Amino acid sequence: MSKTKGTAAAKVAWDESSTSPLLLSDGTYSFVYRPGGIPIDQIDASGNPTYCSHDQLGSARLLTTRAVR
Repeated sequence: MSKTKGTAAAKVAWDESSTSPLLLSDGTYSFVYRPGGIPIDQIDASGNPTYCSHDQLGSARLLTTRAVR
């Protein structure tokens, strides 16, 4: 699928295997989701990851360049 804004077109990919499609890539970033649709990684076009840590309710609380365990 693609989206055009002005003269620029951005390609996006969707995961249609679940009941509501999840955006996997917007052309600039790719996203990795855990079950339940909560994003855990954002990867830029150069392959650099940003990790998203969540609290017990699933709210994002911390973005880091290294995985927090």
